[in-house]
Amino acid sequence: MTQRQHSLEIPGKLIHPLGPSVVALARQPTWSLTHSQLDTILTFAWESLSPDTEDIISNLEQVPPLTAAKLPYKDKLGKVAAFQFEKQAGTASVACFICGIRHLVKNMRNHVGHHILYAMRGIDEDACNIDNLGIEPCGFCGRDGCVVQLTKKNNSASITSSCPYHYTSMSYNSAKSVSKATPCTNVPIHCPLCPTGRTGQPRTIWKYNVLFHLAKEHMDVDGERMPPIPLQLAVDMHISLEEETLMKVDRDVTEGWRIKHEIPGSDDIEQYSKEIEGSQDKKGKKRMRSQSNVVVERGTKSTRRR
Repeated sequence: MTQRQHSLEIPGKLIHPLGPSVVALARQPTWSLTHSQLDTILTFAWESLSPDTEDIISNLEQVPPLTAAKLPYKDKLGKVAAFQFEKQAGTASVACFICGIRHLVKNMRNHVGHHILYAMRGIDEDACNIDNLGIEPCGFCGRDGCVVQLTKKNNSASITSSCPYHYTSMSYNSAKSVSKATPCTNVPIHCPLCPTGRTGQPRTIWKYNVLFHLAKEHMDVDGERMPPIPLQLAVDMHISLEEETLMKVDRDVTEGWRIKHEIPGSDDIEQYSKEIEGSQDKKGKKRMRSQSNVVVERGTKSTRRR
């Protein structure tokens, strides 16, 4: 019998030292750890993965998979954490959690986007269990609880998610563009108002959830006014009239919703896009007047610099 050697590459931040005692077991020395010591280090190790943030996605991908049924990871409430990284193929047929209709995984984001948009616009749907629709719904499945992380590097964008309906082969640039076949542009975007995580990436939110996120996380101290919105976020969160029309939302409903919530129209968004382009040189580097300092105030079509 030959001894085989194996090596694992693990980031140093995921390694936690132990201080075991040496005891005799069946006349053979072995290591011994007290339950309290092991419980403490497991808690510390779990917390170091930032389980309450989207960083948990990329952090868990760095942890080698192990079978340890007696030591499951748990959250602060003692609930066993469930993260599903084994994705189904885009051609797999799955049932929508909102209406029960089956769709291919690659088409589910577009389908679920209809449910989310209709709920935002106050449009009733027959034969739908709207109670299953999350407060800040996942764009892939429509429920609460899924974690998503958008990572941008140079001109590329990648998405990781704990959602079982995450379509891993989705083209980000195609998904955020309106087409007759898939008009829904609900994709993960970054919130520039949130602090960056340990990965250096801004917090990820779904495009259709932006207004709820702003109201929940960024209202003024009196809870009466939304914050000034950076132009890039205004552009990223915009749902065009073309998109809503293709998704069977009446024009009057769209325009009424925009007026009620002081949402800029498509012409304003085009102007904002030109403002952003004007703040960058040909190499993509920002000029002195950084676009991150350009904001749009709610209730006005003008922009100002901070």
